[in-house]
Amino acid sequence: MKKILIVDDDEGLVMMLPEFFNKEMFVFVNDYPMENFELEQIVSLIKKEEPQIVLLDHSFSYSCNGLKVAQEISVIPPATQPLVLSTSIIVLTNDDLMSKYVQFGVSHFPSKDCLKIVNCVLEICDCKEKYF
Repeated sequence: MKKILIVDDDEGLVMMLPEFFNKEMFVFVNDYPMENFELEQIVSLIKKEEPQIVLLDHSFSYSCNGLKVAQEISVIPPATQPLVLSTSIIVLTNDDLMSKYVQFGVSHFPSKDCLKIVNCVLEICDCKEKYF
């Protein structure tokens, strides 16, 4: 069973997204939005829960953003490093920002489209052909 952590302040997305996944194959670490979470809180949760997949928004907090989280995840030893998916529309519309995420191992940019997110998690998306 794969663990998924959603780092996003969008309560609707956080509540709705688990409905798109087979509960025998995926478990969600959180069922609450992470609005105004500090970087240390998120990194601590990632280290504690060891999710295989992190769905990461760019703008979820005033004091932290997805780029900082991706950078912190990139220094976690590779054997425990989760797959990072950026779900921020901002990342999709800003080429400079996307290239910054790529340097930290992000290879999926599905925006906040639930079906695209599911395809990325299942690794049946076209992100690599589309963005790389």
